[in-house]
Amino acid sequence: MSDDPEPASRKTALAPLQGAWSALHRKDNKGAVPASRCAYYCRFSDDGQKESSIERQVEYCDAYARFNGLVPLEGRHIFADRGKSGVFTVERAALAAVLEKIRNGEINKLLLENLDRLARDLLIVMEIHREATKRGVEIHVTSGTFTGRVDDVGAVINGLFAQKQRERMLQITGIGRWRAAMKGLSVGLVPYGYRSTGVVGEIEIYEPEAEIVRLIFKWFAEGLSPSKIAFALNAKDVPSAKGGKWGAAPIYGQAADATGILRRALYVGIYLFGRFKMITSIENGRKKRRYEVRPRKDWVELPVPELAIVDEELWTRVQQRLKAEADLRASQGKWKSRERHSKYSTLVFHGAYECSCGSRLYTAFSHSSTVRRLLCPRAVHYKSCPNTRTLTTNAVEVEILREIRDNMLNADAHELFVEQYLRESRIAEAETRTRRVALEHKIAELSALIRGSFKTAIQSTRHRQDLEDARDEWEEERSALEEQLVSLPPPMTVPKIDPESIGSMKDQIDALIVKMPFHAKTVDDHLLVAALRKLVTKVVVGYIPDDEGYRLDITASLAGLAEDKSAALASGIPSRDFHRICPRPPNGYANACERDEYYRKLAAEGTYALSDHDWQLVEHITEGLTKASGRLLVDAALFYLRTDLGLNSLPPPFDQCNYYFIRQFVVQGLWRGVYDVLLENDSKAVAGLDTARFDKMEVNYAARQAAETPDRSQTR
Repeated sequence: MSDDPEPASRKTALAPLQGAWSALHRKDNKGAVPASRCAYYCRFSDDGQKESSIERQVEYCDAYARFNGLVPLEGRHIFADRGKSGVFTVERAALAAVLEKIRNGEINKLLLENLDRLARDLLIVMEIHREATKRGVEIHVTSGTFTGRVDDVGAVINGLFAQKQRERMLQITGIGRWRAAMKGLSVGLVPYGYRSTGVVGEIEIYEPEAEIVRLIFKWFAEGLSPSKIAFALNAKDVPSAKGGKWGAAPIYGQAADATGILRRALYVGIYLFGRFKMITSIENGRKKRRYEVRPRKDWVELPVPELAIVDEELWTRVQQRLKAEADLRASQGKWKSRERHSKYSTLVFHGAYECSCGSRLYTAFSHSSTVRRLLCPRAVHYKSCPNTRTLTTNAVEVEILREIRDNMLNADAHELFVEQYLRESRIAEAETRTRRVALEHKIAELSALIRGSFKTAIQSTRHRQDLEDARDEWEEERSALEEQLVSLPPPMTVPKIDPESIGSMKDQIDALIVKMPFHAKTVDDHLLVAALRKLVTKVVVGYIPDDEGYRLDITASLAGLAEDKSAALASGIPSRDFHRICPRPPNGYANACERDEYYRKLAAEGTYALSDHDWQLVEHITEGLTKASGRLLVDAALFYLRTDLGLNSLPPPFDQCNYYFIRQFVVQGLWRGVYDVLLENDSKAVAGLDTARFDKMEVNYAARQAAETPDRSQTR
């Protein structure tokens, strides 16, 4: 009999005969109810399995169902998760759909090729089996030693085998790395200062980079900080380990896990491996990986003097300085400095300042002063920036607020913003699409490499460790690309900006300019600061040559005023640059013009003045003074206590009441009498009034009088 498949024409010819035979011999099952409503669940992970494994699992389930007379669920009865690990149940849509069918009573039998298709964790297997049993659903295994219905004992045994298989896979991929490390072979990336010899796991000193390592150790031992070392290396155009610019973090590292160039023991001839342990967990429904430091006794530590780059004496000096700095930070503590700065004003545009040379500006206080000054690190520490002058943050922030009020918050700026937003949104969406396609293509390539590596490792006994190392690198790269894919911005939507919000922001800025330097104390204060920080994202400060003024290049976006700020800001808002030429800051208040106008308006409106009823209550106390001057004097005193102005800086008409008149009014007790009467009658003029400045004036006057009066007992 030929093994060749039956021709299609012959099958077609036999079809009528088969139908007639079936009609002749079958029994009438009219009205029969299916004994089961079963579904198939299939899964393969990314450990070398392919799409064909799903087909194989479906074939086993079909054969088992026909043999046992089980009827698949009408419609969709095959649920498959492709490329999903069995360690966790999250991100498995097909499994979630099956569990939903079980809970809704739509199926009463679930077929699997093996129980490890559900999970490779015993607890998860038992949890699913327990829920299915409670709802009257049977779980059946369709192949292998444990073929048939899974009872409680079978679930435990199958779950144990699945979990054991997973642990075995992890051990196979991990023990090889530890064996290589225990032989002194390099595992993972080649450290800075070394290069591969061409033999797997062997490295040698790379002298050009080794010289940089010695220079870093030498400079640090002589007292240079990591930031200064990084600046010096960048000035010499020395590429970092990753080929970019140097920073302080890769040099200094962290003491807890002995990272950083200054802490790497290999540079003194000690090979370390196994310091970290990866912990996988589920956070907010997503798989997360974090690293913990193993106990020191579990590390692999081997002497490799042939790989030493720095001598022991220099290494010891560096480690002693690292320990001394750590002890100093521990003894000083962190809360003391925070308490010191908490009493100072709020930096409204914190983190947005940059120097025209490209450095991020930082703030500092001059001696005991409470005024912050903007400083360029390159100008102060390295003398490589010409912007050696300093500016107070108060003066700069007043100018920024004026630019926002006068130029950013107007109709023309709003229309230009929307036009620019639409244009840039189209460009951004095109770039996002291109980036998404590239990431998906690269992820697919890495997945193919990872799947193929398992097959190659099984078929070949040579260079198996190389394949495992490469697979680990591919998996890490794929995870990083998947995170980038998830983090791609969503389609941009034009934010809606209410014109009333622009007017409201103008009023708030007018009031804020007057309050500068600003102290954010209330919730509204913090909300205003947050809105301004979203509005202004960058401020570049540059000095004008041969001029005492300066220039501000402000990058801002009106999306900070959108009705839905979170959605607008999440989609990558385009921005617009504003330029402002500022004169030399005045010696006094930077906001003197706004302050004068604001307080002049308050005085003209009589905001804090006595009412006619209040004046009738206290008029008799001011006998000896004319009525007009007496009432004016009381109003001036109230205005002074309600504001932060000086007695000689009061606006008209209170400028007639100079310091001498008001002081006499206080020290003679007239103010105290007026205040007590108004307080007894619950006058709004003194409600919540802080009288500390007048109280201090009374105490000082009493002390001076006591010092000038001779003691009569001593005179006798």
